[in-house]
Amino acid sequence: MKCCTNLTTKKLKPVMVMVLVQMAFAGMTILYKMADEEGMNLEVLVSYRMMFSSAFMIPFALIVERRSKPPLTWFTLFQAFVCGLLGQKYPCCYSSTALICRMASVQSVVFALCIERDWSQWKLGWNIRLLTAAYSVPYDQVTAT
Repeated sequence: MKCCTNLTTKKLKPVMVMVLVQMAFAGMTILYKMADEEGMNLEVLVSYRMMFSSAFMIPFALIVERRSKPPLTWFTLFQAFVCGLLGQKYPCCYSSTALICRMASVQSVVFALCIERDWSQWKLGWNIRLLTAAYSVPYDQVTAT
């Protein structure tokens, strides 16, 4: 009987993980809707989301890959800049994710500044705006890799 229980648990593990991921995405969608109803510009929200992601990922990548990371060249920076469009590669996955998040934050801030020039939209407080931007960080880490 114990053998069947282990086998059933192994079969259900991917399904349980999938359900948890979908619940997390549903939570993010609900928070986005609440921030939108509060009047937050979604381009500004994406900018903050990318800034928080890069602020989390850059120190993590520097610590984990400090000995194995190849040198950062201008071509590598260019690849990270256009990675959202073309999907280039970098040998260190954490550093690649950090670079992509950093370039995405630069691009989204420039785009949001072109769209939204009202500085009141850029103010974060201890409210749903900050919670939504912070809650979305793991989603950015997964999609950037």
